[in-house]
Amino acid sequence: MPDGRQDVGMKILNPDGAEQFGLGLKVDGSVSMGFDTKPGIGNPANRERLNMGVTTTGRGWIRYLDNQTRARMWVTLDSADAPVLQFLDWPDDRRILVREIGFAGDKSLEWKR
Repeated sequence: MPDGRQDVGMKILNPDGAEQFGLGLKVDGSVSMGFDTKPGIGNPANRERLNMGVTTTGRGWIRYLDNQTRARMWVTLDSADAPVLQFLDWPDDRRILVREIGFAGDKSLEWKR
């Protein structure tokens, strides 16, 4: 996927030539995959709906996006390799409400946009 960065990757296109799947390997060693919806569904600027990958520190993660391409759920491991599940709500254009469930305890967070 030539795009000016030093990353390497692969795109798999549907029969109409639109990307449906992408795989990327960054120079830092992290890797990710992205799964797209077909054209015409949701936000036309970004059709990705599911991502998964492994960070440079070895943490695996999965991210689910809605049709407006907002992250709605994360499944990941924390720094102690314990599973964490995050649910994200976007009530307005200023904040994201997060409900985090994990073995270390449950939290409610508010992130600024």
